[in-house]
Amino acid sequence: MLRRITHLFDRTPWWVPMVVFALLTTSLGVVVGTLQPPTPAVHDEFAYLLASDTFASGRVTNPTHAHWESFESFHIIHEPSYASKYPPAPGLFLALGQVLFGNPFMGVCIASGLAAAACYWMLLGWVPRRWANLGGLVLMLHPSIQLNWGQSFWGGTLPMLGGALVVGATFRLRHGPRVSSALIMALGALVLANSRPYEGAVACLVCGVWVLLAWSRQGWPDARAVWLRAVAPFTGVMAIGAALMLGYNYQITGDPLKMPYVVHEAEYGLAPLFLWQKPKADHDYRHQLISDYHHGWSMDWYRDQQTLTGLIDTKWRASRLVVEFFFPLPVAVMLLAAPWLRGRRLRAVLLALLVVWMASMISTWSWPHYLAPLFAPLSLLLIVWGLRNAAIVGRRWKMGATLVALLVGLQAMIFVNSAITHVQGERNGWQHKREEILAMLEAMPQKDLVFVRYQKGYDAMAEWVYNAADIDASEVAWARERSPEQDKALAEYFAGRTLWLLEPDATPPRLTKRDRTKFNPLPSP
Repeated sequence: MLRRITHLFDRTPWWVPMVVFALLTTSLGVVVGTLQPPTPAVHDEFAYLLASDTFASGRVTNPTHAHWESFESFHIIHEPSYASKYPPAPGLFLALGQVLFGNPFMGVCIASGLAAAACYWMLLGWVPRRWANLGGLVLMLHPSIQLNWGQSFWGGTLPMLGGALVVGATFRLRHGPRVSSALIMALGALVLANSRPYEGAVACLVCGVWVLLAWSRQGWPDARAVWLRAVAPFTGVMAIGAALMLGYNYQITGDPLKMPYVVHEAEYGLAPLFLWQKPKADHDYRHQLISDYHHGWSMDWYRDQQTLTGLIDTKWRASRLVVEFFFPLPVAVMLLAAPWLRGRRLRAVLLALLVVWMASMISTWSWPHYLAPLFAPLSLLLIVWGLRNAAIVGRRWKMGATLVALLVGLQAMIFVNSAITHVQGERNGWQHKREEILAMLEAMPQKDLVFVRYQKGYDAMAEWVYNAADIDASEVAWARERSPEQDKALAEYFAGRTLWLLEPDATPPRLTKRDRTKFNPLPSP
């Protein structure tokens, strides 16, 4: 059966299986997401959704609200304009789903499908088509990628897409300059620059060195061919992309060389991006919860790594999470060793993974989606190469195909079990309560203004105050409770709205109507 699948597309053009895997992966994401709709919970997801709503509204950014201090939240800037701090690529894909299908999650599914197609194309540059077919199947059955990245708004599949394009082009450019490969590499580099800039830059640098080393070993190509078939097309596409990026920065921050991320860090950031840096000067935070987050969860990452023991422990846990994410059992059991049996060609792959891992380890924070640009496509290649080696080893006992089928079958069983668990998961987290309250308020005929009252010690990771791109036009506006005078001024600004008080510390979270004439002082901590 597995042999029939791997040889299914032998007589078709190379792009046919690529399209098939893209459609199957997209459809799988839609089905799972329909049975268990993803609910944003992480700060980053809400910031990406703000970007989606902004782009879907036909704007690059939004004007600063007159009462923006009441709407402050995480990973969002309000001055000089109201926008997400993150690069635009994830928000653009979410906006695509929002515009075409009325649901930003469809943008995640589209990105997953394109990433599957890009990974298949990448594999064709290294292994025969039948093994690329198997790689497409393995990726489609990858529980971490499909049920974590593919069922959330974190954006992990997009840097995987960019990384697969860059790596696939690298495999082809090793054999000489090609215009098509240079154009695709530039496209992938732009995706990375606008999704994971730091890790994407490391990935592009590694792949560039990879190509140059290959050319030096086999004899340098003709200089004119290098310039016309590689440098010129790559530079042309990158120049257009850079101009658009500079324009994007200018629209949001007023400075083409200043990214929204930089503005956010200057206003709110406390922990440094890299371990050798010193913490930033403390800020006069306007809200206790935002202060708690930056002084607590964010700085804890940095403080924990200031001792040798803490550094080793933190990086060990982060590295173990990466391995568990990209190499799910049972494939990892045999495949982590299999490349070494016949793996001389994989030395460059393993070295690239090592460099990217080391680049990630010098940053303060480490998560699997940070490593998506190279780890996702190259780990898939490693798994496919390991399956190939397992088949070669298994031939000694006349069970090569059977061994591969067993491994892939076990992986399929794990995926199905994980998918069932995911679909049947209970929806009782704080984020689901927020969704329920939001849906209830949106169903009412009038617009609403919800004041959120946090008690001291409330978990800063469970944030309720996130708003649409156009706060004034939104059905529900979420605001932080501040002083009586400030809250009264906000209520007068939204004179036609019903006022509510939300207390997320209550069990369950308590929503009550608020009297427009009574704004009492905040309770003592």
